[in-house]
Amino acid sequence: MTDEEYAKTGREVIANGALRELRDRLRLTRNAMSELLHTSPITYTSWEVRPDVRIWEVTAVRVGRFYQTAMIELDLLRDDGIDLAGLVPFHLVATHLGVPQELLLARYRAEDFPAVDAGILGLWVRQADIDEIG
Repeated sequence: MTDEEYAKTGREVIANGALRELRDRLRLTRNAMSELLHTSPITYTSWEVRPDVRIWEVTAVRVGRFYQTAMIELDLLRDDGIDLAGLVPFHLVATHLGVPQELLLARYRAEDFPAVDAGILGLWVRQADIDEIG
């Protein structure tokens, strides 16, 4: 896709609520979604609350590229038989366990526990594995 096409997609997914639907599907907070999109939580929230909000071209490109890539990643996960319904975003696992994400990431890298690398969507942990990680 060209940047112009990504920008069009970015504006469309904000205007039609598809970005919000993606966040809901991923079970992410607005703060977590804003981190994935490299924007402030206030800016991200404005996209959901005021879908007619005007955004910079470069921002629209970033949103469109993220959305397209996220949808591809979800298709790949599905094709691999991985269902997000049984997975928990990495940052929520850290919160649940009361440890910094950096510490949890170090443990993951040391192969202390398995996780699913969902590309642009980050790391996810199987719900059933969380208590064993603690």
